Amino acid sequence: MGSMGYCERHGKSPFNRFGRCEICEIFDIKPVGVKHDQDKPHMNLLFQEVPNALVEVSRALRMGELKYGRENWKKVDNLEDRYLAALLRHLVAIQMGEKQDKESGLSHLAHVAVNAMFLLDYEVGKK
Repeated sequence: MGSMGYCERHGKSPFNRFGRCEICEIFDIKPVGVKHDQDKPHMNLLFQEVPNALVEVSRALRMGELKYGRENWKKVDNLEDRYLAALLRHLVAIQMGEKQDKESGLSHLAHVAVNAMFLLDYEVGKK
């Protein structure tokens, strides 16, 4: 319902005795809900656009959790330099033709993504 008793879809089309717009009632148009989320991140795109990458990144995160503990990355001294160095080591390995990390058996790209996410999360969290 519109705030003044008029349909938000049809402007000045008044509501009938059942609280529905006459035009919507005639054409059996279902009421439309409003959600003001156009300026918010569309988190669903992660699942829709890059589901395979999310699985690989999750595997790399899990490996790190088992090796170092959950959220240990946040406690590392000088983390910006150290995670940038780790990211670059994985990129160099890729450049040299190595697809999988020898220690984890996972894709170097997954490790690059995790290190980039750590750096981004840290940077955004500083604001």
